[in-house]
Amino acid sequence: MSPAATFVWQPATRSWASGQGWRDLVMGDIDDGFVVGTTEPVAGVNVGCRIPEGSLTPVPGNLTISTGGTALAPLVVSGLDVEGSIDVRAPWVTVRDCLARMHSGDHLGRGVYVRTAAAVGVRIEHTTVRVAEADYGLTRAYGVQGSGFTAYRVHVRGTVDGFSLAGISKRGEAHVWGCLVEDLQVHPDAGQSDGLTHNDCIQCEGNLAAVSIRGNVLRSGRTSCMLITRDYSGGAYDTAPVITDNWLRVQTSPGSLLNVKSSMTPIAGLTIARNRFTRDLPAKARIILAPAHLAAAVITATGSDRNVYETGTPSDVVPVYNGSVQLYEYGSPA
Repeated sequence: MSPAATFVWQPATRSWASGQGWRDLVMGDIDDGFVVGTTEPVAGVNVGCRIPEGSLTPVPGNLTISTGGTALAPLVVSGLDVEGSIDVRAPWVTVRDCLARMHSGDHLGRGVYVRTAAAVGVRIEHTTVRVAEADYGLTRAYGVQGSGFTAYRVHVRGTVDGFSLAGISKRGEAHVWGCLVEDLQVHPDAGQSDGLTHNDCIQCEGNLAAVSIRGNVLRSGRTSCMLITRDYSGGAYDTAPVITDNWLRVQTSPGSLLNVKSSMTPIAGLTIARNRFTRDLPAKARIILAPAHLAAAVITATGSDRNVYETGTPSDVVPVYNGSVQLYEYGSPA
């Protein structure tokens, strides 16, 4: 690991939660009442680094973690103020209560990068990733990228994209629970067809064994709160993504909310349930699915698993569109 950093070894308390599997708990998580999918993530209250910035250990430049722990004794790295990227290249690593300050020196910036072929059992929790306003020139800035990890109560702010979930060098799992992504930045970008950055809170890009996106507040960028594709090399998902109990909110017009790429092969079993959407801002505050994707997905306009608007009567189900054509609302074809 370089440069020199502070290591804190802490034995993990193991807990099983239905639908979540085994996870490591620390005392702050046991007693603070946060329930993924029920408790709304709020900046400065229950997500991000819990240690005041002045009390963090400074790490100049990027931080590379090349030695990990084990399933029963993960290596815990905590309390660091990293002036750059945290690059995880080892299994069974927990990054906890850290701050990653991304900067414009790296065109392909990442706040936390989990890319090793050995990536398994990595946790990023109670950590803040942000870009200072003076460095808003990053045009490919991911807050967190890779697979083989669970992100828990992470706060991402000021990047171009929040999370990029992709099997970089291995078909790993990627889970994002109880996180907050907001204030994504739009810049000129010659690499895009319209000359501006495309901003998504979460891009689910493929080559993944399993994906769950649960209980997050996602404030949309210029493109969407969430984009589901098979674009990454290898493309396929061994298990269909599960997207449940999130708060999807328009922050930047004309951002959409949940968009499944129409040109890709449909993902059988893609689950979109119990998400809450903003209502009043632009008409793209809806689910965008081509008919073939809708036919293959697990999505309902009735019952307790329906996706609803945050305001209005309980029967106000979020409509599904194919581009600008409405496919259904309230369970009936358009």
